[in-house]
Amino acid sequence: YFKMIGSKATQNLDDKSWKVENYSIRTFDGLEQDIRYGAEVDTLLGFDMAIFGRGKQFVSSMNYFELEEFLEIESQTGTDKMPFYLIEKHQRTSYPFATYVLTIIGVSIASRKVRGGIGLQIALGVAITLLYIFAMKIATVAATNAGLNPLLATWTPNIIFAFFALHLFRKAQK
Repeated sequence: YFKMIGSKATQNLDDKSWKVENYSIRTFDGLEQDIRYGAEVDTLLGFDMAIFGRGKQFVSSMNYFELEEFLEIESQTGTDKMPFYLIEKHQRTSYPFATYVLTIIGVSIASRKVRGGIGLQIALGVAITLLYIFAMKIATVAATNAGLNPLLATWTPNIIFAFFALHLFRKAQK
């Protein structure tokens, strides 16, 4: 095994080689190690310059098939951003489902006839929507920081609110 450190690295786009300046290479062989220093070295590295600067916004601009291909490549690199990428993947199906759930909740609340106007119903609908968004954010933080499965994190609020929506729909005035 070896570890290379340099002050500057540039990639030659023609042959995908790298030039590393002011480098040190530490080679490990069991308990033995060897350190070499130099001013400049040409080498091949197992990655392309394009991976630098990729953020969460980069992933959100991909279509589903590009995202699947990207996830396959990134899972092999062992990146610590994998939970963010998986959350993005699962949110693409969970958010449309949430639209239906919140619509059922809204219709169920709006079907109630109350005296004094609809102000309380609107406030209740907004409060439930904010509660849903808060639950989604908490689940996302749990997936990225506490190790919760991203699939479970994106779908748990939907499942909880789906049961709530069914309960309200059954009690709604027909």
